[in-house]
Amino acid sequence: LERGYRLLGATLVREGSREDASLCRLLSDSLHNAPDAYQAFIELAEAKIEQHEITTAARVLEKLSEMFPKNSRVLIARAEVEIFNGYPLRAIEMLNLGLSRTPVKFVRDKIKGYRVLGHAYKNLGDWESARNSFQQAELIEGSLP
Repeated sequence: LERGYRLLGATLVREGSREDASLCRLLSDSLHNAPDAYQAFIELAEAKIEQHEITTAARVLEKLSEMFPKNSRVLIARAEVEIFNGYPLRAIEMLNLGLSRTPVKFVRDKIKGYRVLGHAYKNLGDWESARNSFQQAELIEGSLP
């Protein structure tokens, strides 16, 4: 996969698609020492969100969504991108649907999801729902051993 993205990137450069080529190189580089594609790409997307490189994060998350359509960590990162892009309502819709489907074994993802949901509500000015979401995250976190 690493080699494939590198070759695709080189081909895209020749075709003049520098932006797509750059993404392919980035994906290839992220795979170099990673245990698998999921781990490489989700860490890359989350790092890009932290660095406020939202366009790149969104493109990586698009790939991840194709590969893992119901993954809660991917969903949460996509919701963060929506908030950064000024669409907190989209983030809320995504998270309200996705968090209810998050398996128990991914409890840490659920905690983060409720925190992101709280931020989305805050961006809308819905302080009560924001507080409820943050409290839900604390409640779940407090129940951990």
